[in-house]
Amino acid sequence: MIHGGYIYDHDIAMEFSVNLNPLPIPDSVKDAMYQALSSVSCYPDPTQTSVRQNLAELHTVSFAQILGGNGASELLFAIVSMLRPKKALLIQPGFFGYEHALSSVGCRIRNYRLKEEDGFALTDELIPYLEEKPDILFLTNPNNPTGKLIKTDLLDRILSLCKAYRITVVLDECFYEMSSHPMDSKTRYRDMLAAYPNLYILKAFTKLFRIPGIRSGYVLGQEENIKALRQHLPEWNMSVIAQNTAVACADCLLTTDYLLQTRRIIEEQRHFLQSKLTALGFTVYDSQSSFLLLRSQRDLYKELLSRNVLIRDCSNFHGLSKGYYRIAVKDEKSNQALLNLLSLS
Repeated sequence: MIHGGYIYDHDIAMEFSVNLNPLPIPDSVKDAMYQALSSVSCYPDPTQTSVRQNLAELHTVSFAQILGGNGASELLFAIVSMLRPKKALLIQPGFFGYEHALSSVGCRIRNYRLKEEDGFALTDELIPYLEEKPDILFLTNPNNPTGKLIKTDLLDRILSLCKAYRITVVLDECFYEMSSHPMDSKTRYRDMLAAYPNLYILKAFTKLFRIPGIRSGYVLGQEENIKALRQHLPEWNMSVIAQNTAVACADCLLTTDYLLQTRRIIEEQRHFLQSKLTALGFTVYDSQSSFLLLRSQRDLYKELLSRNVLIRDCSNFHGLSKGYYRIAVKDEKSNQALLNLLSLS
């Protein structure tokens, strides 16, 4: 499986395969990266004290309910390594990383396929699959590659059933802040962790702050779960630069309107891009996040790559086939440049 962002075989002029924030990296976050260079001769703080304190304040949870990682992917693998599930339930199409992690422990995977006629939205048709009582369920909110959020009442129902059936839930919300939804209560995660002891919530600064190369993610969970998870990670799993950056990102969200600006530009440009792509004859599926799934009879991947533009070919996602593509929502100038290229053929 080749992920989005694989630019190393081509000279890429425009990158639409990775769903990064259209806004630039905040100066405060850049400054934190540079300042960390003066500390690279020292080992990182193995307790991640500053990181966990700032994130705990951001999400109104306790210090002991948060743990940082070398991106969310490291934490995903650590959870699977710790729990060693025998049976897993995945929503398809979905992020390949879950399957990758589960395969590393020989876990048997059951796939639930989202339906195109439902616009690839998750529905209560998932419920009978939960009654089979898998050991672990992975949920992505919003889904990748469709950009669909899980309805709040359905998510609550799923989590309640998983609690009753003792199914561990890994809720991946790495794109959640970049999605269109009513502003949540500041205690959302605290309330979820209090209600569902079997829940792990994956988060990352990768997309929101345009820093995939830094690898800075974190997980929220109940205190005893986080304590156990720490034993499945290296003692220095977050570099000095990653820790400094995470602290600055959390501080930026606490003290500025960066998130509000982000959501505003993404929503505006997503509607613009979707309407223009539809006018060009493409089938575009409704999204609530920073990317769009579309279908075309044209070989858009090859066509755009010949012009040094990279999009995500989704033909290797379970439940999708040739002709499906994912395109990041970027700034207006970049989006218009892409539309101009697509209108040439």
